[in-house]
Amino acid sequence: MPLHSLNWKHAGHNLAKYFWQVDWLVALAALILMLHATSIIFFRQVLEHLRWVPFILLTAFGVIKIATTRRLPRRLRSFDITAIAFLLWALLSAVYSFEPMLTFLRAGSVALVYAAVFGVLWQYADEHGERLIVRALISAVAILVVLNFATLLFWHAKAFPYNGRLAGWMENPNAVAGLMALAAPLALYFALETSKKAYRLLFIGVVLSLILTQSRTELFAALIGSGAFALWVLRDRKAEIFIGMFIIICLHLGWTILGPALQPVGQTGFTPVEYPLDIQDLADQNGAVPDQSSAVPDQSSAVPDQSSAVPDQSSAVPDQSGAVPDQSSAVPNVRFFPKHLITFGGRVLMWVYGIDYLLEKPWIGYGFGLEEQLFRAHGVRAGQQYFSGEYFHNSYLGTMLQLGIPAGLLLIFLLGALLFRELRVVGRQSPPLLRTAMLGVLITGIISSFFGSWLLSMGNAIAFPFWTIVMLLVRSRESQVAA
Repeated sequence: MPLHSLNWKHAGHNLAKYFWQVDWLVALAALILMLHATSIIFFRQVLEHLRWVPFILLTAFGVIKIATTRRLPRRLRSFDITAIAFLLWALLSAVYSFEPMLTFLRAGSVALVYAAVFGVLWQYADEHGERLIVRALISAVAILVVLNFATLLFWHAKAFPYNGRLAGWMENPNAVAGLMALAAPLALYFALETSKKAYRLLFIGVVLSLILTQSRTELFAALIGSGAFALWVLRDRKAEIFIGMFIIICLHLGWTILGPALQPVGQTGFTPVEYPLDIQDLADQNGAVPDQSSAVPDQSSAVPDQSSAVPDQSSAVPDQSGAVPDQSSAVPNVRFFPKHLITFGGRVLMWVYGIDYLLEKPWIGYGFGLEEQLFRAHGVRAGQQYFSGEYFHNSYLGTMLQLGIPAGLLLIFLLGALLFRELRVVGRQSPPLLRTAMLGVLITGIISSFFGSWLLSMGNAIAFPFWTIVMLLVRSRESQVAA
């Protein structure tokens, strides 16, 4: 058959329709991002670029759909207009960024995920229902839970790298905790909505993983989000819900005490480090940020403590050779020190630095995607510890540092307005069970992102599931208004 006689419109429509009938790309995208966050170098390098392939394919299918139908899949909503304005500003920040190519690439990754989620997956949910998308996400989480516990059984040192904190397949225990906290309302939804034991086991696995990570901020976010969902849908079982939450807190506290004693150091070659936090140093300077005139500030006070802004490194202090000392002389578990608790594990000091840097460029920021570059740009060695990185561990402060205060307020407005409207829906009527569970995810994500810098990091394993749920909530609200 001659090429000119082919019905390209019909062929393109069939191709797009085929992929519209499956949700494997959603699960694949989420799973690759989760598997990429590992300390196993080979897998991390292999998945470094593969993690973008599902989003490229999803966006390509959307482009095919537009080309064949010659119209947008849906009309733009107010949320889209605001989000597009934010994305344009992120791209334009490459003009004044001190790393313009990095800014352009990272802003481009946000635009790519936005097109895939708010363009393609939105239409997929219109045609096949939102439950398939949510099931694809929770399927990826289920695979990770199984993989984490398999690592615990067969590679014990990898599963517990230090202080008895579960990392499993992943590198950072806080990454495991963040995913489990976000997935908890959805796992509970499937456990309540179906009679399958597999979903009940999944919910137990999610909760157990959250306990074993010892993450306090993620546990707090999970208890608020999942607890609110449970209280909304199980109104006649409030006492049981509060008892269950109390038991989870007790188990979490118990493992936080026993974990460091049972599993002080696990992963070969790992060197735990503890940099003492002296809050009085800041108080003596009337809250001022420590002097940064020198290239490397004095380590006794100028370096912010990051012992739990990311996982704790407190079980031992290395000697000058970098070797791990005898665990019998390990320092006490600083997670119970008052200074550790009142600073959210050192986060407050990092926020003080961030606010100081923000005052230098309050309106336009330093350029999108450069949050982890700012400490070094100001001559501060912030990344002194394993897992610490050089982020400010607050997505909203990080957004303001990158794009200015107006952009940060815009992000807060987008999520805050959606949260307020969904809370009103729950208060006025009994919405579908799944929609209430997604509201629990939204609450969990908003709290979690206040203590972590993942909200606009599309390569992070938590960001894609969260923004997918946000899209489904925006769609639910818009669908209700249209009806």
